[in-house]
Amino acid sequence: MGKYIFYGIPTTAIGGILSLSYLTWSKYSLPEEWIAPVPFVLLVASFAMISNLPLPKLKATKSLAFNVVLVAAVISCYGLGLARMHPELMLFVAGSLLLFGIVTYAIKPPKLSDFDTEEAEEASVLI
Repeated sequence: MGKYIFYGIPTTAIGGILSLSYLTWSKYSLPEEWIAPVPFVLLVASFAMISNLPLPKLKATKSLAFNVVLVAAVISCYGLGLARMHPELMLFVAGSLLLFGIVTYAIKPPKLSDFDTEEAEEASVLI
């Protein structure tokens, strides 16, 4: 299952979302009160990173539509990042991909039978 699933939210995703949140806050000179809940957000994020929450890895799948959306999201984020423009759009894309993964596996959790036999045996040993 390790080839297809992350357990817990990856630290790079949390780091990206937090830094994009700060860049968006800074770009629009939002009130300081809006940054006050950051310690609580960091606490929740730290527990999310060490949780058993299954998230799909962002890699090519059998679904053409998912692959097209994934490629478009990655290209747009890299383009906006290199141009140093619109951190709010990058935040939206990153947050959407994270939310999509959480909702996808909340609705239809992965089963061991969905994976190769070898991987299923390895995963059952870990569980």
